Amino acid sequence: MIFSVNYEIWSIYPQFKEETSRFRDQNFYQPDHTSDFDYSLAFITTSNEQEYEELLTGIKNVALNNNTAVKIYKPQLSGQISSGDYLQIASLSDYDGIILDSRDPDLTPTINNIAADTPVVTIQSDYPDSNRLSYVGINNHRAGFQIGRILSENINKNQKLVVFSRDQLTTDISSSAEQLKIFGLQEAIAASGLIENLEIMDTEVSLLDVSQKLTEILTDKSKNEITAIFTSDEELTELTLQLLPNIRQENRPDFIGYTSDQNLKAQIDQGPITMLLYKNLNEIGNKAAKEMLSYLNDGSVNLFSRIEIELLMSRSFKERGAESSEINELY
Repeated sequence: MIFSVNYEIWSIYPQFKEETSRFRDQNFYQPDHTSDFDYSLAFITTSNEQEYEELLTGIKNVALNNNTAVKIYKPQLSGQISSGDYLQIASLSDYDGIILDSRDPDLTPTINNIAADTPVVTIQSDYPDSNRLSYVGINNHRAGFQIGRILSENINKNQKLVVFSRDQLTTDISSSAEQLKIFGLQEAIAASGLIENLEIMDTEVSLLDVSQKLTEILTDKSKNEITAIFTSDEELTELTLQLLPNIRQENRPDFIGYTSDQNLKAQIDQGPITMLLYKNLNEIGNKAAKEMLSYLNDGSVNLFSRIEIELLMSRSFKERGAESSEINELY
């Protein structure tokens, strides 16, 4: 097979050589610290440190039980080597498979170039037009629909639900997952006849813009009563949670967020959170590694694997008489 490797890789050859080194590397996980293993996988991730650690824990658990080594590649936004470059590096390094966790929007051609020789499992963000082996992630549409169904049962025609959505100019591939949540929410609200009560606000991922949006919706007397705010993105959830405690409790709307942070999940009854969509990254990493090893061992694989997303409700919301059926459904 002939590769067309990005010229920048060769222009920084010493770094390239270091990255292709498979042993004696702090980013190389070897079960039982032995070089005698059955498979070696490359894990390429652009997630933040907390997400990366949870994903890696799931991958390592499977690797340990299957005598499999894992090399971790972590492209930096300011770095010289991109996710696409790391895909080619991993393929050239002769790994048995690649687990790819990236938000880069243009990786389909690169995946197609290497997939015939090196299988690729994508996680969190998918590249459905590529020749990737499998995708492991959550059902974003159904998650949004579940939130919309519950909210529609707890608002009336004089109340309004506001969604903070990433600005549509965002080119990050994860924005498509966010939009699926919003589409699901819209369908549930429309089915209840309350679509006019739903407002979607494009919001920049900045504390300033989120603060301005909160001020706007809470002070504009021309709007109906704001009963709930939903943030379908993890970063917008974190920013909104920084600001909500500054709002007097009697004026504070219900807040529905989205997270993969275990610490935030544990605080469901300790702060301004009404409901929370929780994504288990450990399970995603675990399932991705299992799909890859299943393919390597016997050629079987699921083209798409859905991981449970948990919908949590605060105790105070339940005490107000909110419907509790299917609240803890995992799907």
